[in-house]
Amino acid sequence: MALPVPKAELIGTCMEMIGYGAYLIIFIECVRVLYKKYQRGRSAGYLWIVAGTIFCLCTSHLIIDIVRIMAAFTGNMGTPNAPAAYYGDVNSPLDVAKTAVYCTVTLISDALIVYRLFLVWNRNYFIAVVPALAFFADIGTSTWFIVSLHQVLPGDNVLIANVTVRAKYFYIVTLILNVLCTFGISYKIWMIQRGVSDYAVGSASRMTRIIAVIVESAAIYSAWLIALIITSVVGESALFILLNSISPVIVSAADVHVRSSEN
Repeated sequence: MALPVPKAELIGTCMEMIGYGAYLIIFIECVRVLYKKYQRGRSAGYLWIVAGTIFCLCTSHLIIDIVRIMAAFTGNMGTPNAPAAYYGDVNSPLDVAKTAVYCTVTLISDALIVYRLFLVWNRNYFIAVVPALAFFADIGTSTWFIVSLHQVLPGDNVLIANVTVRAKYFYIVTLILNVLCTFGISYKIWMIQRGVSDYAVGSASRMTRIIAVIVESAAIYSAWLIALIITSVVGESALFILLNSISPVIVSAADVHVRSSEN
């Protein structure tokens, strides 16, 4: 039995709240690392701006989802199926704002992972060419995604509407970019870790290296995107659970790249 869209939206927002709490821990660590760089005379002002921007965007995304929940479930309590009708209108100002925030966060994160790949490979332009081209495709598909919201009419089935179909291409391009960068970063980190393996012994050291590769390359975000694409393709309402809760995953990955840049 398919999960109703309002229930999926509610579950997704609850997961987003939990993810936001986890993200705050990563954000605090990111600020701590940036402050240490500042104390060493490496201010990296643009990294402060990026970290602050993604924090504001992630917080805005959560606030919008909470407002939408309140409006959907308490705004018209006397109207039958009011939550379904509310979430069926994806052309509302709040929906457009939420999508714009999500796309902006995604683009910032994607730009950071391309830049991180560039740094990890000792500023090798050749390595970054294909991911950079994918990033420009990302910009185009995200714009197409947002514009498509205005083509959905109240009462349309959101799961089969053009906006959902076109959003799938945005997810795919983002996934391709992240897989390319994740593989490149993971391989480089693994080789570096392997190069110093003589100084560490035991299975615990190997496990530490594996965990470091997973965290530093933001592989979890790529796995989340795969699940998002699958639910989008099959038309499952679980799509909204993943979509609502992906913002903390994106910004957590972004903060990892901010924290690790310019080392």
